[in-house]
Amino acid sequence: MTELDASAVDASSWYLFAKAGRSFLFDTSTSSSYELDPGDAAARTVLGRDTQAVTADPGGEAAAQLTAALSETGTAEDHRAFPDQQAPRKRQDRPIQPAIRAIISRRCNLRCGYCYAAHDTAPIMSRPVMEATAEFIARYRSESTCLDRMPFGVVSEITSDLAQYDAFTQLLAQAGARHGISLPPRILLSNLTTMNSPEVSSRLEELLGEASASLDGPPEVHDALRVHPNGKGTYADTMRGVERLRSLGCNPGAQAVVTALYPDVSEIYFHLFGMGFPEVAVKPVRARPDRPHAIGRNLAEICAGYDRFASRLLALPDDELLRRLLAIGMAAERPGDYFARFLVRVMERHRLERRCPAWLELAAVDTDGQIYGCNSLLGVPEARVGSVWDGIDEARVQELTESTHVSRREPCRTCWARRLCGGGCIHQSYLTLGEFGPPDPDECTLNRHIIETAIWMTGELQRTRPAVLSALPRSARRQWRETPPVLCRRLSSSSSETPDPLASMQTVAPCDVILPATSLRKRLLSSSDRRSLEVRLAWDRSSFYLLLTPDEVASENLWTKIGNIYLVLHVPPELVDRERSRVPPRLHEFRWGLTSDLRGSPLRYDQVPRALSTAVPPGAVLDIGRHGCLIRLPWRDVDMAPPEVEAEFGLRVNVHDHDGGELAWRPDQEAVRVRLAS
Repeated sequence: MTELDASAVDASSWYLFAKAGRSFLFDTSTSSSYELDPGDAAARTVLGRDTQAVTADPGGEAAAQLTAALSETGTAEDHRAFPDQQAPRKRQDRPIQPAIRAIISRRCNLRCGYCYAAHDTAPIMSRPVMEATAEFIARYRSESTCLDRMPFGVVSEITSDLAQYDAFTQLLAQAGARHGISLPPRILLSNLTTMNSPEVSSRLEELLGEASASLDGPPEVHDALRVHPNGKGTYADTMRGVERLRSLGCNPGAQAVVTALYPDVSEIYFHLFGMGFPEVAVKPVRARPDRPHAIGRNLAEICAGYDRFASRLLALPDDELLRRLLAIGMAAERPGDYFARFLVRVMERHRLERRCPAWLELAAVDTDGQIYGCNSLLGVPEARVGSVWDGIDEARVQELTESTHVSRREPCRTCWARRLCGGGCIHQSYLTLGEFGPPDPDECTLNRHIIETAIWMTGELQRTRPAVLSALPRSARRQWRETPPVLCRRLSSSSSETPDPLASMQTVAPCDVILPATSLRKRLLSSSDRRSLEVRLAWDRSSFYLLLTPDEVASENLWTKIGNIYLVLHVPPELVDRERSRVPPRLHEFRWGLTSDLRGSPLRYDQVPRALSTAVPPGAVLDIGRHGCLIRLPWRDVDMAPPEVEAEFGLRVNVHDHDGGELAWRPDQEAVRVRLAS
């Protein structure tokens, strides 16, 4: 197959949209998101552009004018023509080593209305096929780098067929011994309705130490489609299973399916949160579009449910919001929750080649020994890539993965969301259209809506909830812990306070300059105040010092126009004084504001209205003069223990004038990384 043509896709496409009264711009080529401030002249220019003209003619005048307007604002750090696609990986570049799932039984004690596992394949794997499957998996795992334990439960309810489970795991152990490896089994997912049966109950700790529960939300939601063969709902039985596991010290997570029959995603999430599940993953149903529960039957309400979910999250106190974000997998390498996946992709500017892990990262052995791209594609002839007797056909895998690359699929290759979506679910494409190429249009609509919601929510977190953003393990590392540090010099080696900090700070060399540059997320000071500010940082055993010095001698004129100065310190847990702090160390953030009145009187203290704000530090000192604005914050008043050399924290500095203009120190970062130096 020929190489991908980089010129075939618009690599500089922009997407503009409004949500909740705010305007946003998304750059497909870099997966960067910007909030547009209509008060900024350049932003008004961008908002006035005809985005359809830009998309239709990426090399035309409209696109050139748009790029020029963005460049004037400083938003686009570097608008090179990033290649919008990569050539598919060659076999020699990446050995095909997917994680293997063995479907040894299709028998289940329930009759869920949206189950995708019902087709003509044998209900159980025969003894000869089990022997061949165990040998194939053991040999494959001994030759690959895949370290995943052997999972069961992704199809059917394995605890209702323990005889089959025991026979296969014994064969697997024997095959592993022949190849010098260990393949400990684990059950990934269970409906938990069998937990109180004598056979299962006696083996719970062995079987379900890591399992998740299939629970679709409130009783009326769960019981509508997850039923026993007699049609009776299973919510009560599932919850008894949950309590049985919890009594043994195992608190399983929950996995829910959203359908058109109950589209209120927000209620599903918060019901599961309220049930005490430590992990919650909610996913849209995979179904043919003519089924009554298919998402297309109630797509607008499902989209609205995701909006309500994001808004309800942001209404929570910081510590509760953090717990909920962690529960949906925001700290995971690959979140299981559908919404969390897009939130992570937006925050970390992912650029996906494909969304679906089928074939390259995941494969499943059916009960007849045939190998397919994933457990959802079992029995689909076009998805077959080998057998346990012949192995995996790498040429077929290469052909399938090339054809499902996001830049080969229509209409994905010209969609603004392609790099955060990746092209959607291959199985859903097949259910809707009978082929793997085009994506399901309803899934496309849902994914684009969720991406817009994720961009909006990320902007809200950056603007109003930076403590939560910093506490997220992935975001914190990306936002400031991995950026080059700014050194903060020590003023004195003694334990006493520096006697004349202003005089001492004037001898400290500037560590950086706050330039009168802006991005679309920030506004400049009024035009008469577009001067740079030199930043000097210093510390001693008692306090932290910040000196801002304008680039003109007549600095008093500037200070009379300043509306406020905000400082935000992101304090790592290891630096928090546990005895003084009133908030969880993981969430500790110190915010402090200085506000002046319109008459130009000296700046006064101002408490920032925020749930986690500490009291205004009584020992803080402000000194304004020709040499600049000096701020001193005692460590004890920001709930930090006296730090040592090499300690690090995050610092944000924002200066506002009375007209609403703003200068921000490195506005492209969530915080500047400060390191205490000797």
